Amino acid sequence: MSVYEGKCAVTGCNQQSVLEAAHIIGFRKRGRYEAANGLLLRADWHTLFDLGLRAINPRGFRVELSDRITDKEYTRFHGRRIKIPMDTRYAPSPAALRARYERFKKISKS
Repeated sequence: MSVYEGKCAVTGCNQQSVLEAAHIIGFRKRGRYEAANGLLLRADWHTLFDLGLRAINPRGFRVELSDRITDKEYTRFHGRRIKIPMDTRYAPSPAALRARYERFKKISKS
């Protein structure tokens, strides 16, 4: 919570009861408990992330959505840059984001 100043990295939502720490690389895929392997997300954005229906492009840290997501509540964030922690030691790992982004691209094609 403190790394992201209590706000969703995508939406800026500050309602703590709906914010969750999301792993970029999950434990089943050898992910680690560390800030660089995580994002603070609103619960619905966390779900979309885990389902591979949205990703963060590691070039520019911008939100990308699957074509299957058509609701304006979500599509209005397409292309928006996520909030990066002020302390860059806790910024999302570009390597982790790249691996997750590649998975997203494969899922998006199916």
